[in-house]
Amino acid sequence: MEVVGGGLISAKLSLLKSLEGPFDSRLRFGYEDTELACRLLHRDIKVLYNAKAKSFIIRPVDFESFCRRRYMQGRALYRAARMHPEIIIPRYNLQNAANLYHSRYEPFLDEWSSKVIKFEPLLNNQSHLQDPEYDRHLESLYTVYRRCFIGYWLKGYVEQMQAVQICCCFSAIVLLCCCSFSAMLLRCCCADAALFLLVCCQAAALFLS
Repeated sequence: MEVVGGGLISAKLSLLKSLEGPFDSRLRFGYEDTELACRLLHRDIKVLYNAKAKSFIIRPVDFESFCRRRYMQGRALYRAARMHPEIIIPRYNLQNAANLYHSRYEPFLDEWSSKVIKFEPLLNNQSHLQDPEYDRHLESLYTVYRRCFIGYWLKGYVEQMQAVQICCCFSAIVLLCCCSFSAMLLRCCCADAALFLLVCCQAAALFLS
């Protein structure tokens, strides 16, 4: 599957109206277009690709704000991956995302970011254009850019995954406690209270699913 991005696409209004949303409101920042494409996979639609189509982002963006953007995109991607794991996880090579982040990116991310913040203004200075090493320095900076942008993206993905796991673990503990307390109330003939707790248990189980 080739994931469809949202930068420059159009679709029939009737198709979008037939979908719930059409974007999923749970995806608050990024990959809502990818998730939509996943839902469209099993529909009988025709995709026309135009390699000449171009789009441009004219708003300025600095390094730190783009890193924050990548982090938020990573968090959103995890939400989309939970909805369509069979598509998104292999497409983005996320099978070992946590190990990859902790071993290859997390230990160096602050150092890389500091280097960019330090050297980026120097390379933007017009006086350095005559430096014979300028191109080599610029290429090195682009390499660090790439590592940082991947690193912050993975950081968002992994931290969202950990947050969900903690939440699910807490909910499972609450569910177990509610079930135990319901059984105790039933033995004490407190049927109404037990019924209320059982409803809470069902809600917790639904959340965990």
